[in-house]
Amino acid sequence: IQRFKSRSLREAFSLCGFAPEEEGSEWVLLASDLHFYHNGAVAVADALDYRVSAQLAALAAMPPAACLLLGDQATGLCGSFGSALDATDGANELAAADAALAAFSSLAPTYTILGNHDTYPNESPLGAFHGAHLPVHDTGLNSTLTIGGVRFVLLSASHDAAFVDGQDTYLQAALEALDGSQECVLCVHQPSGGRAYD
Repeated sequence: IQRFKSRSLREAFSLCGFAPEEEGSEWVLLASDLHFYHNGAVAVADALDYRVSAQLAALAAMPPAACLLLGDQATGLCGSFGSALDATDGANELAAADAALAAFSSLAPTYTILGNHDTYPNESPLGAFHGAHLPVHDTGLNSTLTIGGVRFVLLSASHDAAFVDGQDTYLQAALEALDGSQECVLCVHQPSGGRAYD
């Protein structure tokens, strides 16, 4: 394990023989579970862990083509499966997140999807709270983009991982649009199907 342990993304690239600065190189940054947590003593500018901030600053020299943030921007908005919405914590967390995510969006176009902490039981419409309180970085429920010939399909799910707002139809259309040989990466916060607790 120690042989492959990396202290930076550049080290990790080196281990697999990838040189992001070479002409024609493209890469995508995927991050999940950033879990912004609001604490009255912590300023919004300090919402990102200093190690994450340092890594993102270092990436300016070799930026990704896109940043894909795969859910759980919030933490206490809905603390656990089945818990009710905590609108106060949620609004504060997402305000902190919206400011801090500029560290990603200053590098590349940034896309977000919902995780189980970003929505609450029976939210309707799905993602409304996230969209209202993350106005700069909320990119809607689903997105599709192609980078380096690879199709990325980002799908939000409900609090219990179910597709409840047309995601199944969106996914079907995205898969049908593939040319048969194109690689496709499906991005969800957790395996979907509405049985996340089990």
